[in-house]
This record gives sequence, structure tokens and C-alpha cells, in this order.
Amino acid sequence: MKKLLKQCAGTDIGKDDFHVRLLALTSTDHSEKSCGKRKFNNDPKGHHEYADWLEAKNPKGVKLTVVMEATGVYYEALAYTLHQRGFTVCVELPNKIKNFVRSFNENSKTDLIDAQAIARFGLQRNLRQWEPYSKMSRMLKLLGREYQQIEDKRTVSKNQLHAASYAQGGSQETIVRLTEMIALLDRQQKLVLDEMEGLLSEDDRLARAVDLLTSIHGVGNKTAFAIIGETDGLKLFTSRAQLIKYSGLDVVYKQSGTSVNGKTRISKKGNSRIRKALFFPSMSAKNNGIFKEVYDRQYERTKCKMSALVAVQRKLLITMYALIKNDAFYIENYHKMNMEDGGLKGADRHKGRPAVAAS
Repeated sequence: MKKLLKQCAGTDIGKDDFHVRLLALTSTDHSEKSCGKRKFNNDPKGHHEYADWLEAKNPKGVKLTVVMEATGVYYEALAYTLHQRGFTVCVELPNKIKNFVRSFNENSKTDLIDAQAIARFGLQRNLRQWEPYSKMSRMLKLLGREYQQIEDKRTVSKNQLHAASYAQGGSQETIVRLTEMIALLDRQQKLVLDEMEGLLSEDDRLARAVDLLTSIHGVGNKTAFAIIGETDGLKLFTSRAQLIKYSGLDVVYKQSGTSVNGKTRISKKGNSRIRKALFFPSMSAKNNGIFKEVYDRQYERTKCKMSALVAVQRKLLITMYALIKNDAFYIENYHKMNMEDGGLKGADRHKGRPAVAAS
């Protein structure tokens, strides 16, 4: 009997149910072995039935990993349940699985085929373990996204109001309705913002993180809420490179030989809400301290204002990461201070907390 090295449960999530394919890697020839397949309901009962099934199928001493795609919000309840039951859970972007499947020239597509592909992906890759958000960060994330959705609706309504106000022969009733809609959205935004700020009084760690981030010129509470909510207070990352890639601000190069020399750009494959949250703060920060130096240097090199602004956004995000990891407030021009002349001592007195360089 072949000994198993590890097992992987590929889980293809749907709204109402999910399909599972359990594969194992053997120790003799590293071949794949099928250990079972099932379909479960995507509800609390189905989640625990799945966990019980995995426990029965997993031999003692064999590492088991559950891999699933980040399919909307349908995967979240299952991931939390499995994590609470002690399983190693990995959540991957669907496009990574899709690109992996292409290498097998598989043209058919069913839920079980997808589950098998996810299981094979998990067996052949060293995946990062998924960690659940803290309760407060998760609430902040959901409220922040609600706030942004209301803001988007408000922008659409204001544009419609502007068009209706200048339209020839337009309806006055339309203007009244749009004005009332904007007022309603304003009230809803304030309610959501008040609820987010109310969380600060319930969680000292969250309040501390907001204080640290807002010590940067141009970063307000709304921006701090967005960054903390989308990153679980930046606890999801062990390096700033991971954070930059997660936000889609990593640089993509396209060069090969002498014939291909494409334009350098950012990937935009990460969390778009982080990039959106950084846009207006970068407009303000680019006029101060090290962020001004970054902006001027990038603009001098590229002659492109947007490219320079993106560089400031990257610098802002890196600085936020440093502030949280070092539990320190931001000091403008700290990088220029002469440590031998007491610069650090003076900086340490800011708000009674240590300071940190933005570089």
C-alpha cells in the first residue's frame, strides 16, 4: 500500500452547494491518488458535514490542506467554519486556478472537474495559509465598502442632477427627486461613518492604528478605515512587498531581447479599494516631505503626473506598513534629521510616541 505524503481537498464553491475532490500525493512515485469526492450544501449543516467527512478521510499524520477559490462571499462561511475546526485553509484567486488549468489542456468544465483542478493546484503549490479577519476589522471592512458604494451612488446622482438642471425642457420633478436622493445618500453616509467611528471606542488596537495612520499629512479617518479594513490592520502581511502586490501597485515589466520593450506599469491585479482609498491622500501628500521628493523624482524621470502620483501612493502604503509594524507616529522630514544632533530625541517627543522614517 502506497504511503501518502499529503492530501488536498479541492473545493469548488457555489451559492447553494459546493463540490469536493480529495486527492493525495504518494511517497513512492509522487503520483496523485483519488481519495474521494462529494457534494455538500453550502449552509452551516453542510459545512460541518464536510469537516466530519474530511476528518474521516484523513489518515493520522498526513497533512491535509483545503483549497478553495475566493468566489464572491460564498466561500467565507465555509472557510471560517473549517478554520475553527482546526483545518489548514487556503483561499486563492480564481484567475490563478484558471491559468493553472490551461496547462492541462482541459476543455471540459464541470463542478467536479473544477474541484479536481483546485486539488491538483494545492498539491503542486506551496500556498499561503488563510487567516480569518478579526471581528472589528471585518466589521470595518464591510462598513467601508458600504460607504464607498453609497459614495458611488451619490456621484451618479449628482451627475444626473447636473444634467437634468441644464437639460432643455427637463422636468422640475426630476430635479426634486434627485435632490432628495442625494440628501438621503448624504444621511446614509453619515450614519455609516458614525458607526465606523463608534468602533474605535470598542477596540483600543483599532483606535491606535487609526491614530498612527492619520499622523501622515493628507490621511484622514476614512482612508485609515479603508486601509485597516481591507488588510485586517496590515496583519495579513509579513513584508511590504506582499502588501504592494496585494494592492496591485507592484510594477510590471515587459521586455525581451531588442524587439520588445513595453511601457512599465503597475499590475492593478490586487485590491482596487486600497488604490482608490490612496488616491486623494496622495494628491495632498505629494506636496510634503519625502512624498514630494518621490513625486518630483518620478515626474522628472517619466514626465507623467499620474505615474508620479502612483509612486506617491506606493510610498504612502509602505509608510503605513512601517508605522503599524513599528507602532510609531509619522514625522515629516524624519529621514533628514541628524541623529547625532538630537533629531531622534526630538522626534520621539511627538505625541509621546516613537517616530519612524518614511523610507
